[in-house]
Amino acid sequence: MVEYISAKVIACLMRDEGCTMEEALCRFQNSETFEILCRKSTVMYIESPGYVYDTLKIEFTRGTIRGLSE
Repeated sequence: MVEYISAKVIACLMRDEGCTMEEALCRFQNSETFEILCRKSTVMYIESPGYVYDTLKIEFTRGTIRGLSE
């Protein structure tokens, strides 16, 4: 599931940010969102690619995804 979600998120980054596949891959794999997605204990891997992408956009805006409820 992580690979499928990652491919969809990277495609969205390329489309929305106009970046290359390498840039999108680097940005995603170096994100807190990706780190959490890969952690089985968080169960984020069962979420939709859209949810993960929205979380990534929040991280890019805020610099973190910690404290989203604030």
